[in-house]
Amino acid sequence: MRILCLAVLLNTLPQLLKKFDAEVRRLRELEPDTHGFVLGPGTPQEMRGYSFRCLCRPFDRATYMNAAQALAESLRPDIIFFRYPCATRQLLRFMRAAPPVIFEHNTIEETELRHQELINERLWGKASLAHAAGFSGVTDEINRYELSRIDHPVPTFMLGNGIEPASVPPLDFHPPQDAVHLLSAAHFSHWHGLERLLLGMARYRGGERFVLHLAGEGPDLEKYRHLVRQWELGDAVRVHGQLDQDTLWQLAATCHVGVGALGRHRTNMFQYAALKHREYCLQGLPFFFSGSDVDFMPLPPFAAAVPADESPIDMDMVLRLARLPEEQPDIRRQMRRYAEEHCSWKGKMRRLHTFMGEVLTARNGSLPPPRPALEVEGPTPATVRPLLAPPVSAATPSADTLAAGLHSLLRQQYRGGLALCPEVAAAGPADWLDLVRRTWEEARAAYADAPALLTLPLADDAGTCAAWNAAAEAPGADGRAPQWLLPLLAGDVLREDMLEAPQQAVRHQPEISCISARAQRPDGQPWKPRGFRTLKLGREEAEACLLIRRFLWQAVGGMRDCQPLGLTDWLFWLGCLEEGAIRRSLPRTGLVRAVPAPSPLAEDEEMEALSQMVIRRTGIFPASSVVKAHEILAGTASFRSPEAAGLAALEARWPEEAGWFALYRGLLHEGAGRLPEALLHYRLAAQHDELDWQPWLRMAHLHARLGQRARVADDARRALERRAGLEEFLPAEACGVR
Repeated sequence: MRILCLAVLLNTLPQLLKKFDAEVRRLRELEPDTHGFVLGPGTPQEMRGYSFRCLCRPFDRATYMNAAQALAESLRPDIIFFRYPCATRQLLRFMRAAPPVIFEHNTIEETELRHQELINERLWGKASLAHAAGFSGVTDEINRYELSRIDHPVPTFMLGNGIEPASVPPLDFHPPQDAVHLLSAAHFSHWHGLERLLLGMARYRGGERFVLHLAGEGPDLEKYRHLVRQWELGDAVRVHGQLDQDTLWQLAATCHVGVGALGRHRTNMFQYAALKHREYCLQGLPFFFSGSDVDFMPLPPFAAAVPADESPIDMDMVLRLARLPEEQPDIRRQMRRYAEEHCSWKGKMRRLHTFMGEVLTARNGSLPPPRPALEVEGPTPATVRPLLAPPVSAATPSADTLAAGLHSLLRQQYRGGLALCPEVAAAGPADWLDLVRRTWEEARAAYADAPALLTLPLADDAGTCAAWNAAAEAPGADGRAPQWLLPLLAGDVLREDMLEAPQQAVRHQPEISCISARAQRPDGQPWKPRGFRTLKLGREEAEACLLIRRFLWQAVGGMRDCQPLGLTDWLFWLGCLEEGAIRRSLPRTGLVRAVPAPSPLAEDEEMEALSQMVIRRTGIFPASSVVKAHEILAGTASFRSPEAAGLAALEARWPEEAGWFALYRGLLHEGAGRLPEALLHYRLAAQHDELDWQPWLRMAHLHARLGQRARVADDARRALERRAGLEEFLPAEACGVR
């Protein structure tokens, strides 16, 4: 089976990278067709020497999920082993289309996430997890928590953190006899709980002297320094800062006891699998920790567990551990043998590989047939299906215009990199297809091995979007849809190297979802909609989507014939932005498209068309644009919109307009991304004015964004009851919004 291992790592702590590297290496020994990718904001220099590839990009979860989707689409794995990236809307979209996914969970998410990440987890976590094929938790406690979040059984596997024995040498211990030396090496956070040890040292009245060595950095280190001063521990605590590996081992060889995690209960976790415990065990350094470590159950003689509470550490227990090597000279060798048998990644990943096979067998009835292993530097070269459709305008292009576009397409066949599918798809009315067939036969004669033409007849009144969608759904010669789509209109002319230019970007930047090029008026001047400021469209506002990954086409819903006046391309483009698509401009324009010029339109017609786009794609517009669009569509644009600070005074002055003010407040919250608050105010607006359709429309859109399908259908029905013709304001699938 082909395995894709994914990890979104937002920091580059060596222990996280080493863990993922060991997992990929050991799985690859068992299954050569295993591919590992880390997605995160690291640098190539930090990622050298690992068995995985790293897609180093600035922090942006939408970017990382686009990359994950692109990798799944390109590599076509049988199963994905995914270090849980925390829930987002993009993760839910990924899970709906992905092959079987086993999530690796390293913590109980809701105890550690903060701010917007916690909100996202509560909004999207349950729905995302519901699509998982299995859970692999570091502890049984974590697996039970994840299962409690969904309403159906999912196979689970307990995969405690492992270690590569060869990565930690046995130490030549020579601890000084002036005191009992303790070592705590960590990125110090509140769950390390070293206050408990410091308090135990401060209260100790026995005859021994203790010295604690702190190796590392972290947010709680300054707090420990303060406690050392407050409890007058003096030089009993020595802070070494961040040490390289060799220096850390030298320090460990001078210590008697290793200090494990003492505060995991503060995150409501009482089982865990700390990497440092495994390192201590391989080194031969007796250690203690609080709670329960999954690989040290029952407790071996060289480890001790203290209560999972806030009590001070019993220093007499620490002293007994320190004396253990003197009493049992063979104990250090026993510790290493124990770690090799119980904690090594080799044995753990063998069991995980078996679990993966069981998951696939349960899903499909058998394991997938063997495939040749992919030996590629990156994702496999993508295949592109050109989608040829009639122009947006009613005028039929001349044969010469169509021929110029087809010649520019056929010339791409001999370029390297992105290969065309065996067919070029064309869809439209019969007279349009007749023109395409005639022009195609004349053009293809000049090209050996030209692809075939796949024609898809549609009704005469079918629009351009219907033609595009029909061509996008048609299966290819191999019975599968291509990875990339190239929507073309008659008259579109491609540069000779249009498909060659993005080759490297697609192969080495798999997070790219679409590639854009300049849209222009028939007179050659760039064109863009006017009147609304967007949050995500910057200086490249005049660009249109051209080369599109199929999964993005599906996520946005394809092209729709619901936007009049020649703005259909823009509705799709805004949808790509809202879905988290990544834009990359070619070094030079790869395609010239003459869009219908909006100049003949009356200003009010254009503003109404743009307003419809805004209320469909509120996620990329600020509150002011959302409010403006609703005012235009509701015919209240002449009323001056109040500032948020002045709402209370206006409400007191016009109490009969309470419904309007509630709607306005909801729009402000929605524009700022506060969806629960927006829903509350929309409900209030609907209660104040039972004839107003707008609150129900807004609730339909918000429930769609939250994935609450049943509520979307009910909201849409209530909105349609209040205004005839409201269908124009809703997505085509309003009663079954994804």
